This record gives sequence, structure tokens and C-alpha cells, in this order.
Amino acid sequence: MTRVAVGIIRNNGKFLLCQRKKGSRYGLKWEFPGGAVEFGDTLENTIIREMMEEFDIEIEIIDTLGVCKIINGEPRILEPHKSSKIGWFTLSELAGMKTSAVTAERIGAIKKKYPDDLPDFY
Repeated sequence: MTRVAVGIIRNNGKFLLCQRKKGSRYGLKWEFPGGAVEFGDTLENTIIREMMEEFDIEIEIIDTLGVCKIINGEPRILEPHKSSKIGWFTLSELAGMKTSAVTAERIGAIKKKYPDDLPDFY
């Protein structure tokens, strides 16, 4: 089983998600940015690497769920063969979107850990 690391970034009450390219694995589903953990790598290093490689942002990881804050850069798509769109969405907007299983699981974990609302970290 492939381990996947995701970065959860929230700003002004909205979460950063990317939409997988049509025809790709999980095509057109929205997900928190991230990627597969490579052999010998950690979840944290994977999140940091993927955010830089795919979206040109430096991040700092805040907690064990993968909640991050951007410390440098503005998210933009650097690998259009993987992601077709990025956007910022509220939790209520996410409820009506087609998301990957990992993202759906993380949304549930966010609601459980932060029942009164996740704070903005940047």
C-alpha cells in the first residue's frame, strides 16, 4: 500500500485544494496537495518536497494532520500533467465536491480535531 502525505493549508477560512487532471488516477477529483511517500522518506519531508515541486511554495508543518502554513510563495501549478486547477474552498463548499478518499478522510479528521473551526496559520 502506498503511503500518501498531504498538506492542509487554510487562509481566510478557505482550504487550498488541487483538481487532478482528467484521465489521470483520480481524474477530476479535488484533493489536498501532496504525494506518495518515497522509500526512506518521511511524511513531513514528502509534504515539504511536494509543495515546492508541484506548487512553488515553501511551507512549515504545524501539526500531525499535515496542517501547514505558507512561509514563501504563492501557490501555482508547476506540474500541469498532474493538476489542472487549484482553488481555495470553505469546509461547507468541500462537502459538495468530488474529493479523493485521502482528502475526505482528512476533512473528517480536521472536523474532529478542530470542532470549533481550524485557525488560519498564515
